[in-house]
Amino acid sequence: MQFISWQFIILFAVAMIFLLSEVKAKKYILAVCCFIFYISSGISGFVVLALFTTVTYIFGVITEKHKSKLTFFVMLVLALCPLLFYKYAGFVVHEIFRMREITGVTVPIGISFFTFSGVGYLVDVYKGKCGAEKNFINYFIFLSLFTCITSGPINRSQSLLAQIKEYDRTKFCYDRCAEGFRYVLIGILLKVLVSARLAQAITNPFNVPAQVSGLALLIASLFFTIQIFCDFCGYSYMAYGLSKIIGIDVVQNFKAPYFSLSVTEFWRRWHISLSSWFRDYVYFPLGGSRCSKARTCVNLVITFTVSGLWHGAAWTYITWGFMNGVIIVIEKLIGFNKEVSGRTRTIVHWMVTLLLTNTMWIFFRAATLPDAILIIRKILTDTIHGLIRLRSMASILELVSELGVTASGFVATLVGIMIFVVFEIFADRKDKPTYLLNSRKAVVRWTVYIALIFVILIFGVTGKAGEFIYAKF
Repeated sequence: MQFISWQFIILFAVAMIFLLSEVKAKKYILAVCCFIFYISSGISGFVVLALFTTVTYIFGVITEKHKSKLTFFVMLVLALCPLLFYKYAGFVVHEIFRMREITGVTVPIGISFFTFSGVGYLVDVYKGKCGAEKNFINYFIFLSLFTCITSGPINRSQSLLAQIKEYDRTKFCYDRCAEGFRYVLIGILLKVLVSARLAQAITNPFNVPAQVSGLALLIASLFFTIQIFCDFCGYSYMAYGLSKIIGIDVVQNFKAPYFSLSVTEFWRRWHISLSSWFRDYVYFPLGGSRCSKARTCVNLVITFTVSGLWHGAAWTYITWGFMNGVIIVIEKLIGFNKEVSGRTRTIVHWMVTLLLTNTMWIFFRAATLPDAILIIRKILTDTIHGLIRLRSMASILELVSELGVTASGFVATLVGIMIFVVFEIFADRKDKPTYLLNSRKAVVRWTVYIALIFVILIFGVTGKAGEFIYAKF
């Protein structure tokens, strides 16, 4: 069940009636909503979630009573087994043992996200940062919260479990709901108007890079840089807003990452719940920056390589993660990650960061490593030739056709990008993407609401638009 679907709208509407009323036992209604949402995607996936929830719940209780390193290590490995099997067994069998790849295995939705939430919880219990949750329903909601389980954010036990315990006392708050709906509206806008439009112009160039010009590949790579942000940030805004409406605060996953002045800063603004998870549960245990400079650099590369592997069992993801780690190490060594002053240096840092980020996204999106290398080579060698050829409307239309879209579709895509830029400017300058919708004047506020809804209905792409990129991770 996707956020942008009639099934979810009906489920959420019914949930709101109960969760925002004075009815008792709201927590159990929330648990039922989580159950319905997840089981709608398949019984087999729910069985995995239920088993993982039960096992890690028991492990948490055991860990609180017996702080044995060996026992905890065994439990941690066992907790990771479902993720390792469903996401990486086929890759290991095919790529390392050179055997026939495993087929017919359906990866449970959100397995990477609920696994990391559960593992983080166990580590926190072991370190004494939180106590083991004794109420199974509380723990089930923590792992399977239906507004977050598909693609995060990765919730921490100290924050979310505390809210779930007191959830029955939650009362309706108009301002809270209004703010939540604003985030949902912006999320839908980013998804159906920008991301879904861009997806149409990206598919063909990345699928057949050998048959497309360097200029078209450059445009497609830039479009993907925007698309993956609008797709994932759109989902995260919706998850944040939907959670807020039903009275739960979750982590904000993005803070205008494309305004970063270094790749190091980019990762403080991009997928914040994941980057902070890897910092706390991988980078710090490896020694973090408390060891020698050489070891710190190794720790950074390992952490980001594992982060790439988390996204999927493919050499493209591993390479993408490794490249991020290497670049962050280089930034650390040459001081590129330090605070920048002066307009010229700020612009240079921003452009270099955007260039590096865009290049690495090519590896993330390409089907194979050879395809990624081919795309970069054609961009470097063929782009200038393509620009020289743009002398007439016919050549421009030919370029648009290489992207696999119509002229009107291309114009609608550019409109979506401009709207995205406006919202990101306010997200960066005002630290609030809903700034334009927060006017105290009702006339201004509702004018913006109606205008955005109109733009979504006229220019938005429906159908497969409901499928989010990060749902497959």
